[in-house]
Amino acid sequence: MAILLDETTEVVVQGATGKEGQFRIQLEIIQRARESQAIVIGPNSIGLVSPGKAIIGVIGGRFELMQTAFRPGPCGVLSRSGGQTTTLCYYLTKAGVGQSTAIGVGGDAFVGATWSELLPLFEQDPETKMLALFGEIGTTNEEDAAALIKAGGFTRPVVAYVSGRYARPGMRFGHAGAIISRGMGTAEGKIAALREAGVHVVEHLGDIGPAARRTLDSL
Repeated sequence: MAILLDETTEVVVQGATGKEGQFRIQLEIIQRARESQAIVIGPNSIGLVSPGKAIIGVIGGRFELMQTAFRPGPCGVLSRSGGQTTTLCYYLTKAGVGQSTAIGVGGDAFVGATWSELLPLFEQDPETKMLALFGEIGTTNEEDAAALIKAGGFTRPVVAYVSGRYARPGMRFGHAGAIISRGMGTAEGKIAALREAGVHVVEHLGDIGPAARRTLDSL
């Protein structure tokens, strides 16, 4: 694997998921990118898209699906699941809520950019009026983001869905990072932290579009 990093590099997307012998290489990529002041999305990321402007990676799949799922608009999207990034955007678009930028951050146990590192970028974006999140069990990603929001690091409205409520401890849930370990990383804990920070967490993923629509209408 060869990746060119220099002073002009701003974003690196790692699409390949980790496998035996590869984690050291992925950690080295993240370290080198940070030394170059570049943002790493992934590993195990589907990529990111600003509808009508740019796309990096394989997010959205076929062109026909891209046309259906994504529309330009004021809602930023962060998702730990690649496929559910597109699904979430589809529900938003169906509810008449377009997206400013949608990012699949990657589903591995470690990623180059967590939600709490990306939230300030959405805060600085004048086109982003709100945020929609797809979370899942494992890691402290959602809890860290909730702490940032609660501390005032992100001030715009947020709606979210967290999957994995019925996952048993120790059972991996789709991604390398989606596993409850030592009682940490549960869906219940993440939902509680997000709600305490003022995030509107919906019960079903299909509810996130209408929730986002109501949030925008109230601004």
